[in-house]
Amino acid sequence: MELITSHIDRIEDLLAKMDEVIDTARSVPFSAKISIEKEALFGLIDEARAIMYEMRKGLPSEINQAKRVLHDKDSHLSEARSRAEMIIKAAEAQANEMVSAHEITTQAKMTAKEIVENANKETSEFKFSAAQYVDGIFRDMDDLLKTTLEDQVNKARDVENFYRNVLEELYHNRKEIRIDDER
Repeated sequence: MELITSHIDRIEDLLAKMDEVIDTARSVPFSAKISIEKEALFGLIDEARAIMYEMRKGLPSEINQAKRVLHDKDSHLSEARSRAEMIIKAAEAQANEMVSAHEITTQAKMTAKEIVENANKETSEFKFSAAQYVDGIFRDMDDLLKTTLEDQVNKARDVENFYRNVLEELYHNRKEIRIDDER
């Protein structure tokens, strides 16, 4: 259990670092894009993947379904990124068409700001949903591990009781034999 908590803490640290990379990224002038150092972000993603690999190594086979759901999450993330890129490209195209006149440029800036705010809102909502989803998986894993541990403790207790009964029976039989030998 302590190992899972350690992994969760490490993943939370990585997510915070990813947020920091995104928050400190420079914005691209006249667009809703930001410039991110790809190696830094991919390095954090690779670390997160390594942690997940460590966690998966020790999990029982019943968790395979949870792995598939996590995989689906990645495809949803890709879809969300694609949608965000399409929105940004549409905003850029619209902004480029409006640059010729000052009044139109002002309107384009307002629209781009609105799109960025909407994209940020969707990103925040998606992060929240993803965090809830991952928390649910970890809660299910926690329940499964607790149940498994409880089952193992009960089995060990049953084995101990069995051997205690055998020893008591053996002791009793030896005691009876001694009584017969003394006659």
